[in-house]
Amino acid sequence: MKTIFSKRGMLKAVVIAAAIMICAICLYPAIGDGTSGASASEDITITITTKFSEKPIPIAMRAGTQFTVTLPSNITTGYSWRIARDPNPKILKVVGSEYIQPSSGAMGRSGTEVWTFRAIAKGTQSVTMEYARPWEKNVKPSKSQTFYVTIQ
Repeated sequence: MKTIFSKRGMLKAVVIAAAIMICAICLYPAIGDGTSGASASEDITITITTKFSEKPIPIAMRAGTQFTVTLPSNITTGYSWRIARDPNPKILKVVGSEYIQPSSGAMGRSGTEVWTFRAIAKGTQSVTMEYARPWEKNVKPSKSQTFYVTIQ
């Protein structure tokens, strides 16, 4: 039986076929079902890690989209983040919040709090987050950060 490809040619064909398969598998989520990849309605994550701004941090969103604000937190100290004043629910809705423990699991290590918001309708809304102990009344928060949300 006579072969059409030499050993080197056969190896090259297999490598090319494998490369095409890998590309197809990797690209399928982005083009295959239309649900993945970048789009105008993709959620946005705003992350504040160590430095806080004295000025409000601007956030621009489209109505109907969600965004999260991730803030450093250590619940073992009794402190947690809260919203100083609830936003207007006709413009901006608080979806929820969760504390994420540090990956090391060591006691006393700082984790993060993730707050999720949904932009409901066009407008502007100021959101001030305060880092405080919930049981301490009339005590100034340890930290605070304001976000100025514009919804288009």
